[in-house]
Amino acid sequence: MPRRIIEIILLSLLFALFAGQLPPDVNESHYLTKAKHGWDPAWCSGDLFLSSSFSHWLFYLTFGWLNQFLSLTHVAWIGRLTTWVLMAIAWQRLSEIVLKTPWLSIVAAAFFLILNERFHLAGEWVVGGFEAKGLAYCFVLLALGSLAKKQYRWLWPQLGLACSFHVLVGGWATLASIFAITVSSKRLSSSIRISSIKNISPLDRLTKYWLPITLGGSFALIGILPPLLSDFSANPDAKSFANYIYVVERISHHLSFGAFSAARVACFAIILFAFAAVGHFSKRLPSPSQARWSPIYNFALGSLGISFAGLILSGISESDGRLAGFCTGLLRFYWFRLADFAVPLALSFGCLILVQQNYRIGPTNDPISFQRMRKISSLAFVAAIAMATSLLIFDRHADPRPRADRAALPSYPDDPTRTRQTYENWIRVCQWIESNTPNDSVFITPDQQQTFKWYAQRTEVVNWKDVPQDAQSMLDWRRRVALFIEPQRQYPQGLFAYSDEQLIESAHQFGATHLLLPQQTADMVRVSDQLRQVYPANPATKATYVVFEIPIKQ
Repeated sequence: MPRRIIEIILLSLLFALFAGQLPPDVNESHYLTKAKHGWDPAWCSGDLFLSSSFSHWLFYLTFGWLNQFLSLTHVAWIGRLTTWVLMAIAWQRLSEIVLKTPWLSIVAAAFFLILNERFHLAGEWVVGGFEAKGLAYCFVLLALGSLAKKQYRWLWPQLGLACSFHVLVGGWATLASIFAITVSSKRLSSSIRISSIKNISPLDRLTKYWLPITLGGSFALIGILPPLLSDFSANPDAKSFANYIYVVERISHHLSFGAFSAARVACFAIILFAFAAVGHFSKRLPSPSQARWSPIYNFALGSLGISFAGLILSGISESDGRLAGFCTGLLRFYWFRLADFAVPLALSFGCLILVQQNYRIGPTNDPISFQRMRKISSLAFVAAIAMATSLLIFDRHADPRPRADRAALPSYPDDPTRTRQTYENWIRVCQWIESNTPNDSVFITPDQQQTFKWYAQRTEVVNWKDVPQDAQSMLDWRRRVALFIEPQRQYPQGLFAYSDEQLIESAHQFGATHLLLPQQTADMVRVSDQLRQVYPANPATKATYVVFEIPIKQ
């Protein structure tokens, strides 16, 4: 079997070990349910998030049809395996171009996973569950290979495909690539001098320059137009308030520098220092090694420039100036996303280039013991990466619950048995709902969950995770959050802080037929006789979750 294929298989296995927890992953319960609804509108019909605009149109079109024949779990596994293999192919190609050493692609990938998982700034991940972002990063990695080889006729279509699946991942990667080309070639047009372009025939100029750019731009429009058109006719005030909800209230931990924890800033500062050090020492590398790594290094510098612009926007948005609202609107475009990917990637490749150079250094005037120490230190670095990767994978699998449930369901660090039972009881009540309630039922659900639709296959009034992307739906989502999510977080008795009449009237307003809440919430009050308990069937039986039937509106 060719060595490249073996490398790709090993890389795919590494990605599977790292991100192969049970579905759904954190965003799979968000994106795959929407893909299913896109192909079957009758499934969970009336759900606010599922019925809102489609921001990743190509992803839903390409993979949503699988839900017609397979379960969400099966689709997640098929999509994961597809993404991991594509990413392994792209990573192996990039490693072969930059490192020029067989098998180092696996070490580079392991080092990247460590850096991306533990030293990110804004929570961006690359290898994980199945969603549009993972596919977009596959094409970005392919584009980086073309960038490193200065094959620009392939670069632009690959970046365009990245944009078509995820416009922000591909869009920021395109800007960083333009920066890298500009710095590397010191020409805005291409690495070929303008004077030499004049001697190229019009046909060659078309095929080498304009056709790839046009093709890439056409692909990019597939990702650009759907989100652009979704808010085209929205009221400016509505869009402004929706931007505030999204950036300040909902996704600030990804979007605004002021919301990042001190620990995250410190971790990213560490790899920035290491990135700068590697950039300095790389100047001593032989010219061929510098030429291979410098496009990746410059790409990472471009990503940092984008993040610096995000830092400025964050500062202005937190002020009371006239530009604050405008800057808040711009912050919804994830200015810190690309640096979380590009800096770990450039640092992992840069470190390994230095390590292999240190290992291969020829005879010198240094003592034999010192030369031997260089080789030992290089091997020790690789061994440290292998050990750290093993510990990282073990840590990610220490909790057997799917990552979406791990992120949202209640956890009890001092009582792992209760944590596990809570998850099992959550699955149990959702399965009961799927089997014992009409398909058109609408549920008010607990605030601490994000997988109800995945397991129960039923519509819910509102979900904190499932925030729509278009302005009007986002305003509706915010109103529902205020009615049904915030009381659960503010009061011990949750939604029962409302009077019976208020709760039932609010439920009727959004067509809710059932109420699903934690048992401990129901135990705090005397539940109205108007709410009939249907799970557990015997009210004397205690369970983690309890289901009430809401009376039909007269």
